[in-house]
Amino acid sequence: MVRRVHDLGDRARRGAFLGRGRQRPSLPHLRAAEGRQRSVNRLQLSAWRESALFTPAERAALEYTEAATTLTGHGVSDEVWAGVRQFFDDEELGALVVQVALMNAYNRFGVPLRMPVTSRG
Repeated sequence: MVRRVHDLGDRARRGAFLGRGRQRPSLPHLRAAEGRQRSVNRLQLSAWRESALFTPAERAALEYTEAATTLTGHGVSDEVWAGVRQFFDDEELGALVVQVALMNAYNRFGVPLRMPVTSRG
């Protein structure tokens, strides 16, 4: 059972990390990435479809994240779900779904309450 993000496989961890679905990363995410020696360029999400920086698995996770966040039409399409299913096992998919849902829930509270983004560093 996955208890922490660090217990996930590398692919699921990256998908969970990118689960914010925002146009730009928050300061805590940038600092966390820098602390782990990850390229800040990988967090430049606004052009992920055109960027060569993302793997096919990461692109599938980002596509799922957008679909689950915007919920236009009928939610996540079968095509989008098949895309993530191609790259992630059941445990990784569960982690991705939970992380995206939690970040969406946090944003649903934080935005209307105008909660400031703070750094843990």
